[in-house]
Amino acid sequence: MDRRKFYVVGDLVANVTIGVIVALATWLIVGPNWNMWLSMISMMALGMVLGLVLFFPFSIKLGAHETMIPAMYTGMWAGMFVGMIAAMMPLTMRHAAELGAMVGGAEILFIWIVNTLLRGISRETGEG
Repeated sequence: MDRRKFYVVGDLVANVTIGVIVALATWLIVGPNWNMWLSMISMMALGMVLGLVLFFPFSIKLGAHETMIPAMYTGMWAGMFVGMIAAMMPLTMRHAAELGAMVGGAEILFIWIVNTLLRGISRETGEG
């Protein structure tokens, strides 16, 4: 599936979008007066829930199995990352959105790399 351009672009767009939405939701909630650990844990949970909800529109075209786990993973990491940074210092909305987009892109890259490593290479087809 990683070689079909529709799915590659779809995965990237889905995860970057989810990362930005979760980061903006986190930015609205968390401020510098929050405890870092509390913000990390609570925004991780919020990010996973938002990722679970936001995966539905993308799963219509990309497939539920291929979309749900990366979407929840992106939501979890975007919530944790932006939540901890927002607890340390004031963030602008643009900076939070950029951080969410970076987390979404990094997460899907991580998923592709691990997926490729786990598939392995077979003698018959040259790939897993």
